[in-house]
Amino acid sequence: MNNNEKWFYIQHDKRRFLFTCLLFINLSCMMNPVSAALLFYTDRSVFKADAPGLPIETFENNHAVSDVTTFAPPLNSSTNNAAFAPNDIWTGLSIAVLNNGGSGDLDLLKPASAVNPVSDVVGPKDITDALEISFYIPVNAIGFDLMEFANTTDLLTVSFYNQLALLGSIEVQPTRVAMFVGAISDTDVITRIRSSFGNIGEAVDNIAFGVSNSEPPGNPVPTPGSLILFSSGLLMLFRKNAKKIIFS
Repeated sequence: MNNNEKWFYIQHDKRRFLFTCLLFINLSCMMNPVSAALLFYTDRSVFKADAPGLPIETFENNHAVSDVTTFAPPLNSSTNNAAFAPNDIWTGLSIAVLNNGGSGDLDLLKPASAVNPVSDVVGPKDITDALEISFYIPVNAIGFDLMEFANTTDLLTVSFYNQLALLGSIEVQPTRVAMFVGAISDTDVITRIRSSFGNIGEAVDNIAFGVSNSEPPGNPVPTPGSLILFSSGLLMLFRKNAKKIIFS
């Protein structure tokens, strides 16, 4: 075999190798999909379909006698104050305030209060403060009703975190009519959520939280490890074959 023939076979092998690479990359994308890390929801029925059977904290299990009861955070299953007794709140959930010039306290607001929610809700006493909801059990799905009582059109950012970093945020415009906000993570545990500072006067209700046993729908993306493994193996195979052609 002369040099021209050898060159022809080498180029042919290169084309065949590139085609094979593309084929394996596409196959690995189809066989090893990974959903987006955090999927947001604004419809409770859709969220419930993807994360069924979660416990829901409604705040209705309280002994408050006033239309508005102010108390110091955190609010959790150990709370014992004028609004809640121990075990009134679902285990694994804790609600606190991010102080931004306010008192740092929480309010339990009943339907007969001046802001007139449709059910018992909880939020920061002062509209300048923000809300933080933490979880001390494994949670990858969280959804809740969000409303505001400051009569503002300002946007509110709700951020979701794991133990180390921000997972993602969603920007919403709450009103006095409750809107649903939720998220499911298929790669991380959600340890806390926070609302942004501003004169919103936000409150929450009907907090569903726990572990979703079904994978939420998402846009499949290729698994990096699979792509690297396939490409490396094919590259080694091509080099080995090319050397055989050159020195045959």
